This record gives sequence, C-alpha cells and structure tokens, in this order.
Amino acid sequence: MHNGLRKYLFCAVEKLKSTAGFCKYGPCIWSNLILNVSVDGSSTELGLQTQVGGSVPRIARAVDGLVSSWEASSPRAVSERPWRPPQLEMFMNGAVPSDTLRRRRAQSDFSYKFQRLRERLRQAVASGELKGKLPGERELARRFQVNAKTLSKALTDLAAEGLLSRSIGRGTFVKGTETEPTTQGPWLLVSDDEQLESPLGKALKLHNPQISSIRDVTGLRPSFLNQFSGVIDLGNRTPPAFVRDLLVRNMPLVVAGREPGTYSTNTVLLDTAYLIGRLGQDLLLSGHRRLAAVETKASAQDGVTAKALRSVISRYAPDATVTRCSADQVISLIEQGVTGLVCDSTSAARQVVGALAGASISMPRVASVAAVGEADENHPCTGFYLGSDQQAEAIVHLLQQGRSSGGTVLWLTGKYIDRGTTSVASAPPDAGTPVLTLTA
Repeated sequence: MHNGLRKYLFCAVEKLKSTAGFCKYGPCIWSNLILNVSVDGSSTELGLQTQVGGSVPRIARAVDGLVSSWEASSPRAVSERPWRPPQLEMFMNGAVPSDTLRRRRAQSDFSYKFQRLRERLRQAVASGELKGKLPGERELARRFQVNAKTLSKALTDLAAEGLLSRSIGRGTFVKGTETEPTTQGPWLLVSDDEQLESPLGKALKLHNPQISSIRDVTGLRPSFLNQFSGVIDLGNRTPPAFVRDLLVRNMPLVVAGREPGTYSTNTVLLDTAYLIGRLGQDLLLSGHRRLAAVETKASAQDGVTAKALRSVISRYAPDATVTRCSADQVISLIEQGVTGLVCDSTSAARQVVGALAGASISMPRVASVAAVGEADENHPCTGFYLGSDQQAEAIVHLLQQGRSSGGTVLWLTGKYIDRGTTSVASAPPDAGTPVLTLTA
C-alpha cells in the first residue's frame, strides 16, 4: 500500500469533514466509508470515518476531485482512467452496495458480536422480516445463530433506542405495534380508605364497571395482578416496592393526589402552587397585607401554600407578610391583624369557615377566606376546586396511554368558584380618610 495515498486520503476526508458546504443539502449523520484502493496490482481496504450529508453524489464528486488532484501530483501513475473508490461509484450510479460489501462494512464498523447482531435485527425490523411481537428469545437465538447473552444485549440496545419495547411477561414488540389492554379488562384501585364509593370512585366506575378496590398491597402475590389491565393508586402510603413491581411488569399505572417519588410514573395532580399564587395575587391586589397560609400538614418548613404566597408577595407587595398556621390557629391570627386566609385543601377550608362562624367573625368584612382543593359541590369558600369528573377523565386518559407515555404528569387547575368570601381589605381603625391631591 502506497503510504502517500493512505496519508493523503485520510487528510482529504478530514478536510471534507471541516468543510461548511459538505452538509449543505441535509442533516448530517456519521457513516463509515470502505475504500478499495489498488496500487501497482496490490489492493487494500481503507475504513474512513467521515461525515455524510444529505447529498451523496456531491460527496462522491468531492472525494473524486481530491483523488484526481493526488494523481496529478503523484509521480507514480495509478491507472489509465481516473481512479474512483468502487463504493463511491455505486453511490454515484444509484446502485446499492453488494451483500459482501455491506457485510465488510458491518464487520469494520462494529467490533463486538452483539453490535453486529443489533444491526442485523435493525435491518430485519426495517425490512419487515420482524414485526409486531417478536419470536421468543430462544427462537431468535437459533435463527441468528447466537447465544442468549449476545441476543439479550442486542435487544436491550434496540429497546433503549426506542425501536423495540420489552416487558416481562408479555415479550418484545416493535415499538408502536404492541397492544395495551388498558380499557378492556378490570382496574385495581389502591387507596388508604374505602374510596370506591367516593365521588372519584363512582366517576371511575362509569368509565369501567370492572373496578376493584384494595387498601393493603404489602402481601399481594404477583399472580393476583394478572387479572387487571391497569392500576390506579390514590393512596399516600403505597410501598415503593409495589410501584417498582408494577413498572417491571409493564402494568399501566396512574398515581393521583401525590407527586412521583422514587420511580417515574404517570401522575394526575392539582396544580396547588400555581392556584395558591393566583389567590394570593388577588388578595394582595385587593389591599391585604397580612396573609395566613392554612396548611393541613404541620412541618418545620414552609409547605406549598406558604412558599407560593411568599413568591407572590416578593413580586407584588414586598411589604406584605405571610404566617403559616393550622385551622385551629386562625382566630388568634385574625385578632393579631391577619385579614387574608388561604387554605391548601377543602377540609382545611371547612374547618376555618366553621371556626369563624363559631367566633362570630364575618366573612369577608373582617377576614377573606380562599382555598384550593377537591370538591364537586358544597364548596366552603371562594377558590379553585377540582371535580371528580375532570380528575377521572385525566386518569383514564393516562391509562389509555399505557406505558408508552412514560412518566407523564398532568397538572390540573380545576374550576374557579366564587362564594363571596373574599373582598377588598377593610381599612384599620386608626387609618385616616384617603386624600387625593390633584396638581396642575
């Protein structure tokens, strides 16, 4: 092999890779070019890693021009006709490389057996030889004459790329052809309390009458889940191991009412932070400067409600303040001058309204009360409320997506209900009459 030719070709292709017009006619991909070079009766193959754009003939002409310039400058004649690599001739004439050349390219591109098998499987999927549900791994291993470990690594790579979908108990599918039996079988409702007769449970039952409820999942046998086509988790204490087992089995799962924890799951949530911010903004623009965040769960740090109110205060009224409290502390806070109460749940709002009524404190003349929560009717105060129908529709939508949607989170905003419990802040007793001064 002529060292000058080898060196020149590598330098030429490197120059092509840095040329701006090289990828002018389409998106760039990486490819290997096998150049069969003949010099003085001896031949060899050069594997060149080059950047290939959308116009292959343009690339072929560019390489051909570089080789021609080398022939003109070389003291040794290569042949009577201008030299062209055979592979580039095929591209220029629109021909497809032969099986032998394709096999040589594959062997040069991929060092490991599982990589070559992966490309063979990819071609089988593209040609339609493999479609829908793939045969079992033993049959595939016999067909492609490889061992089980090599096949598993190749299938795992293709699944990671998104070409295949693998699930324990169901098999391997070409992506997009697997069937998701989400609405054709019974659903399992996991909850801390008996929620099958709750408004949400009844709404879900309208979508699928074959729905069962369970509270304790710690002792469930894996075979028990085989009868269900989807799981709805409304509980707050569901073990992560149970969620992991569902994901491993590729069981469609939707979690409602709590944010995803260790594992990424399809989730339906009320956008509490955004809605609390909306209510806080309205109170601040109405003149309230002392707000209280009524939170259901007591903690040492600010909850969602307090954080959202502090964020709104920093933008609209830096002179305002917010105090965290529970429902049984609102009376003392109102006596200390708090005029706006924002509750993080429907139950907290009902407790606050009941406490104010018991203390004969008028709403909204003395204190404005607003809330974010879940309720279909009997809304305790002004606020945003998520109805069971809207929540059920979102859950069913994600169940129908199956596992194809990945860890999707649907943030719902509910509906604004005005119960007349908020108004403009009343002026403090020692405040004088506002004076409007007009100047010429």
